[in-house]
Amino acid sequence: MPRKKSKAADASPPAEVRWAIYRVKQTPATFIGFVQAPDEATATARGADLYQVPGNWRDRLVALRDPAP
Repeated sequence: MPRKKSKAADASPPAEVRWAIYRVKQTPATFIGFVQAPDEATATARGADLYQVPGNWRDRLVALRDPAP
């Protein structure tokens, strides 16, 4: 009798989507750039590393999911 696959084995990694990274200090926010990431937290971390954001700005980064397909 064949064994059933576990749900963990069936689960694929989350799809990477495009995120826009902004630095929020004042209005309007400053656009930093785009990154590919599966979620918002990963997107802000990747954006900080990719665009060499200084340490004191990292807590002011916001990632917004790009609505374009």
